[in-house]
Amino acid sequence: MHGPFLPAGSNFTELLSLHQANNNFKRKIPDGIMNSSELRMLDLGNILLHGEIPSWIRNFHNWTFLILSQNSLEGPIPTGFCKLAKLAYLDISKNN
Repeated sequence: MHGPFLPAGSNFTELLSLHQANNNFKRKIPDGIMNSSELRMLDLGNILLHGEIPSWIRNFHNWTFLILSQNSLEGPIPTGFCKLAKLAYLDISKNN
């Protein structure tokens, strides 16, 4: 797949799991994920993401599984990750 996904106006409030690994999106982490308040599992590994990990990620208190590996993300790891008490698996390896 390629092209945009989950634009800022997306409204997937009941989405529990999103797996988009190994695609060709070439963009920043989409703001449309912010509206997916029930999201528990997110896999955006190896999809050519760039930029920083957004600070709004800390707002997802139900996350148990988060993969952002093998992209071109850069900058500091958000301190908000420390507040994700249910997070059991985090992979941010192989970034900048």
